[in-house]
Amino acid sequence: MGIPVKVFRSTDTDAPQIAGGRGDVKTVLKACLVSGFGSGEKRKEPLGWEIVAGTETADGFRCAFRPTAIDSAKNIIQISGVNTNSTSLTAYFDTDASGALVNASPTMPNLATWKTGGCEWALVGHHKSFILVIRPLGFIINGEPVGGAGSSLFFGELENRVNNVRANTLLMRFGSGATDFTNLYSPITDFWAGKYSFISASVDGNTKWPSVIPNSLFKTLIVGYSPINSECIYTKLAITQGGAFRGYLPFGYSVHHRLTASENFTQKIIDGKKHLLCNLTPGATAYSNWGENTMFYLINLEEWDA
Repeated sequence: MGIPVKVFRSTDTDAPQIAGGRGDVKTVLKACLVSGFGSGEKRKEPLGWEIVAGTETADGFRCAFRPTAIDSAKNIIQISGVNTNSTSLTAYFDTDASGALVNASPTMPNLATWKTGGCEWALVGHHKSFILVIRPLGFIINGEPVGGAGSSLFFGELENRVNNVRANTLLMRFGSGATDFTNLYSPITDFWAGKYSFISASVDGNTKWPSVIPNSLFKTLIVGYSPINSECIYTKLAITQGGAFRGYLPFGYSVHHRLTASENFTQKIIDGKKHLLCNLTPGATAYSNWGENTMFYLINLEEWDA
């Protein structure tokens, strides 16, 4: 039995918007993780996280969040609005006796958060993990709308594969350019090399935030099939560190049947469960097929692995 997840979208009633403000992403995370939004029957309750005391700045640009569940590792993610179109991400292992954040993750490229023409967003998660996906709207290249540009952030605990209960929190970013969504933030080979994914501690617990390697299990562990022709829909994405298996990500990779860019942010039914299709590949056509270097993901909107 998986952990039920909650789904928040920019189209929800009273949802905060990413509208070109330097603190917009922080506001979205605060609403989804801590405070909730809306009222009455349309009220969206938060995931039950908290703001780390003293980290929310008066200008509204920076804030640090952590889960509060007793069984969570309580590692921390800090969001800082660098400018109107990008946000920096840093994970911390803990706070010291004074409340200061300590043991920071390595520096990674900023998360693209805004493009003229507007953005939509979706956040899916539970009391220990979440994924935020941002999609620019009205973005045109060579006279054609780009459906496949976008950026995403995952932070939270994987199913624990090590004895140290605080050692399995993952920080990962992926998607388009750091400032303008026009290109992948770097070659996709860098993503698969683990340059943008860090885990809270090594297996032995001696190293904080070592790099981890995403591994597509294409042709190895197929978990979704087309109900029409039994073709592969997606495979799981495994995370390894120093050769050790650390867990699976709660979303699928490598959508098969050549889904087009226009299907970005659409809902699919896979194996009887609702999934959100996210195409983070730049380009006006942006197809996905078996082994191509694309950034297509299917996020389960009902439950994630425990």
